[in-house]
Amino acid sequence: MTVDDLVEAAVALADRQGIESVTLRSVARHTGASPVRVERLIGSRDRLVAAMTQHVLSRPRRDPSAMAPGSAARIVALAQSEWRRYERHPWLVSVLASSRPPVEPAVLEHAGDVIDAFVRHGLDPADAFDRYIALSAYVQGMARLLTSEQHETRAHGVTYAAWWAAQHRRAERTGRDRRHPWIAQNTTASGADGHDDVARWFAAGLPRVVDGLLARSTP
Repeated sequence: MTVDDLVEAAVALADRQGIESVTLRSVARHTGASPVRVERLIGSRDRLVAAMTQHVLSRPRRDPSAMAPGSAARIVALAQSEWRRYERHPWLVSVLASSRPPVEPAVLEHAGDVIDAFVRHGLDPADAFDRYIALSAYVQGMARLLTSEQHETRAHGVTYAAWWAAQHRRAERTGRDRRHPWIAQNTTASGADGHDDVARWFAAGLPRVVDGLLARSTP
């Protein structure tokens, strides 16, 4: 049993049951390793979560010439890459959506890529960092919306599509659809668990958010 084995087991456990299920003892139980050995190899739960973050974010260093041309396209591509990781590992957003995330090499690499794209657009590094934080908040906020909806579906057994249909019927009964026409214009949900809807909202907003963040003027 190696550190990599334990980290991979912890990632698989978090993917199935959420990050709250991951402890040194639960990883030991799922791998058959002794708790003493897991603690000796990992050290602490914080170190385990940091290693899990590095594991799912790590990737070969990209050749900048292979990245999407242009600042906007490059930033959009990086944001989409971050979003896909949250889709694959929903627990990851609860770890990274913090003012004090694990400062692992892969986290720094992603942040550096986005900040560099803003700098190449002509922003100074301090302004580029501020706009990276704003972009990250958008991506992570949408990812939190996705994980929240999936949790609601599991917890209450009511899909997003069924919930939205009930709200639409209620609006018709109470007359709210006449006061709020947009309700009548959005009568169906795309996916049962809300994934397709949130993914569509994310895709629709992302290029507009990036365009706004690339504006040179400061409010």
